[in-house]
Amino acid sequence: MGADVYVVNGFPLPEHFLSGLPGRYRRVVTVEDGLIGTAASGLRGFAGMVATQMYGSRVDLEPVGIVDPQVAPSDHFFEVWKHYGITEEAITSSICRDRP
Repeated sequence: MGADVYVVNGFPLPEHFLSGLPGRYRRVVTVEDGLIGTAASGLRGFAGMVATQMYGSRVDLEPVGIVDPQVAPSDHFFEVWKHYGITEEAITSSICRDRP
């Protein structure tokens, strides 16, 4: 199984980049080291922007990031990332998981 990875580390994005994703991918995984919220509370940040563009498509969106900072460990940021699944293993699993 191959994976196509596009790293966004700042803005602006190429014109029509997000709107073109549903035609190219079955799954999009966003990774942020900031607060992203949840589907129930409303996604924020880049995850929210991508979710808006993916709305109504068949793309399986899987945002990875800090969902509730009140329950985060107060250790080094590596421990915070691990707590929220922002690890190489967790991200690889998100990308390679079979569609529900």
